[in-house]
Amino acid sequence: MGTSSLYKGPKSAVLLPSDFNEDESETLEGDVVSEEGENPDEQDDGENSPSDENDKEPENDEREERVVHYSFQSAKRNFTRSFGGNRDKIKTAVSGYVKSLGGSRQAAKQAKVARQVSGKIYYLLSGSDAEKRRKFEELGIQVEHRTVKDVLVDICSCLAPKPDSLENTLVNNSLLDAMAEMSESMELTEATFEMINQEFLQKVLSKFTICYIFNKIMNECSYGVLDKCETVREIKNGEKQIKDYIEAIVEAVLPTYLTDDVTPSEMNKAIEGMYEACYKEAERIK
Repeated sequence: MGTSSLYKGPKSAVLLPSDFNEDESETLEGDVVSEEGENPDEQDDGENSPSDENDKEPENDEREERVVHYSFQSAKRNFTRSFGGNRDKIKTAVSGYVKSLGGSRQAAKQAKVARQVSGKIYYLLSGSDAEKRRKFEELGIQVEHRTVKDVLVDICSCLAPKPDSLENTLVNNSLLDAMAEMSESMELTEATFEMINQEFLQKVLSKFTICYIFNKIMNECSYGVLDKCETVREIKNGEKQIKDYIEAIVEAVLPTYLTDDVTPSEMNKAIEGMYEACYKEAERIK
């Protein structure tokens, strides 16, 4: 998407309010049992005496792992078959993908890093001009006599997680895509603080959420698309259909959660709810 000029690598910076407590705010958190093995935090160390109900959990976990594995393979096959089809087929394919992750709540859990970045975006771009100016200065981002486009480059560098895992790289790329789309879709030559308002904040959050959900789906389900499509145009048209559908969901959901009266203490819960609601809407076939 021509975004390489926007990003010069992640910067190390603390970008959270002083009263932020990630452990307390992560009400959705919990590791997912994957194909690679069990969650080590849930392994029995032999010191506890689990109840009869807990004794049944490993067996249930194994059964759930097999079901998720099968449904995910089915979701990928259905995605390939539906790619480039009509809107109903796209809805069915996206819904099947969310179900294969364990449903909307589980999908939101897996978006931990993306939700953290969303929280940082909200924190940095919210508040009065004086508050935003202070936060920018703390991060070493110069705003005076610079266009918003230039400021977005620095914001991207500060917010991008270190790409040391597949998920971090996915979030990194999604943030990069979002900032590039902001640069392409808006006139960003005005003074910084005349542009950075509640509407601007919601646009940045919306772009990032759309890019993350879209990139994650394509990253995990599009392996068979190259074999199915004969031309680059077919691939681009199919991608646009999926992204347009995700965009419609996010733009409908996000404003209902991230309203003007959301306080910093409510920020993380609002973002958690927004991600789950987006996945829930994607999971539901209307």
